[in-house]
Amino acid sequence: MKKPTGYDQAKAWTGEYEKLEAGGHICVIKQVKEETSKSGNQMLKIAFDICEGEHAGYYQRLFEKQVSEEEPKWRGVYYVVLTDDKNSTARFKGFVTSIEASNKGFAAFKGDELDLNAFKGKLFGGIFGKEQWEYNGKTGWTTKIFFLRSVEAIRNGVDIPEPRPLKNGYTAQENGSFEEIIADDDLPF
Repeated sequence: MKKPTGYDQAKAWTGEYEKLEAGGHICVIKQVKEETSKSGNQMLKIAFDICEGEHAGYYQRLFEKQVSEEEPKWRGVYYVVLTDDKNSTARFKGFVTSIEASNKGFAAFKGDELDLNAFKGKLFGGIFGKEQWEYNGKTGWTTKIFFLRSVEAIRNGVDIPEPRPLKNGYTAQENGSFEEIIADDDLPF
């Protein structure tokens, strides 16, 4: 058998992967973008990575290990969707105050404007939990970010959220966040 085309450039896939544990992790923001949701609402798309502990650099390693024919996708994402609902505003304020509390002297707003560029490199605490998925008739579990907290709160210890099983054929998100894939050209590195 001849060596396959592209063999020398291919990343070896052995089926091994790093398992991210549910619980609290200290994270760093890579990028924040303002976008419009599919339903037409304003939203923030926050690309992040874990920056402390045994899983530091987790999403970067995940990004680098992708072997598909497509461009690699960034998977460390948290969304904050703004609607007219007061709970939406509360979640948004929770995001902002978690970042401000985690970064001494940081103020997210300049007057009434949110300075998106100022978020890059800022720390926050993430509470991760297990969520069930379904794809092409198969199901499994993944670990995703559920909530944001201050870094101090994570270091003091947090409860692991209850796993979120599939409901009515989809995974319900109670906090307005979900993991989505970002193309690598959307990230600053």
